[in-house]
Amino acid sequence: MRPSGQKRDAKAMTGVDRFQGLFDGGAAGPPGGAEHDEIHGPPTPTSETSCLAGRRLPPTGLRVKMSHILRAMSTPVDPRATRSREAMLAAARALLVQEGPAAVTHQRVARQAGVGRATAYRHWPRPEQLLLDVMARVELPFFREPAVPVRPWLRRQLRLLADELALPEVIAVACTLMGAARDPQIAARRDQFLATVTDRVRAALALAAAEGELDPGVDPQDAAAVLIGPLLYRTALQADTVSDHLIDRCIDSVGPWHPGRG
Repeated sequence: MRPSGQKRDAKAMTGVDRFQGLFDGGAAGPPGGAEHDEIHGPPTPTSETSCLAGRRLPPTGLRVKMSHILRAMSTPVDPRATRSREAMLAAARALLVQEGPAAVTHQRVARQAGVGRATAYRHWPRPEQLLLDVMARVELPFFREPAVPVRPWLRRQLRLLADELALPEVIAVACTLMGAARDPQIAARRDQFLATVTDRVRAALALAAAEGELDPGVDPQDAAAVLIGPLLYRTALQADTVSDHLIDRCIDSVGPWHPGRG
């Protein structure tokens, strides 16, 4: 603290001091804002005070202490927390690849990473958050590398997707993605997922058209919607299993299929 009676020239203030004055409720200048006080005397006019003259400042309850912001920005991240998080993500990725989504639980991940289960819950309070974070770092296993004939290949891919959606952990992630409007990070991952699926469906449709199995000009976004949308409706909303008959009807909805050149 500055000793009582000591004056401070406004021109000698640092940029942080002037910026903090905006958040503390006064214009740039000596502490106390634009009012005269016995210790500092009347404020020295500056370009900053002139620009702010006459402007209404936010209510006291809405003002932010710049010192708190600067202190938070200068607080270093604990490297142990970073190492623990990366170890848990690596363990979760291994479990996802080796055993599937059902294996990615707080208990399994913590045990494989060598940390306490409470540490895993601290980073991801809900199981779907953990699985979503891991799945965002692993290549999507569906609709990769289309093969001819395309229709049977597409049927296998949809069967694989439907079986995954039957798992509570996976359908929880799907529901989280569908409600992504409230969370920008989840919305970004949803958009990434949609872009990947659309690109892969586009490649499959192009191959089917080139082989004469499907008429050209099918919109890949529409195709992805009629292929995957009914599966999500059946598993997420109806809480039921996806039959092979439903999968065939989804594929038929894409367009008229032909025997192809083979």
